[in-house]
Amino acid sequence: IFLVKYDKTGNLSMGAGKPSGTVSKTVGTTFDLNLKYTFDKNFSVSYIYSMFNPGSGIKDQLASTADSTYASINTVNLVWTY
Repeated sequence: IFLVKYDKTGNLSMGAGKPSGTVSKTVGTTFDLNLKYTFDKNFSVSYIYSMFNPGSGIKDQLASTADSTYASINTVNLVWTY
């Protein structure tokens, strides 16, 4: 889990329908989970889950009508080596 922040926000603009001002420096929070099982030296299976929860810096840049729910991705990997 880690927090992502902007270094500078001076060139970022507020989203449509929002009052003018400065964009917050908080981009959001990410979470990554990696599970792996090795059957033998030549075959393994892994699962990766990643989630991004947008912070106020992203929400400031979206239009007032935009949906700012979290984004996630799931992957399953089958690895054969020889």
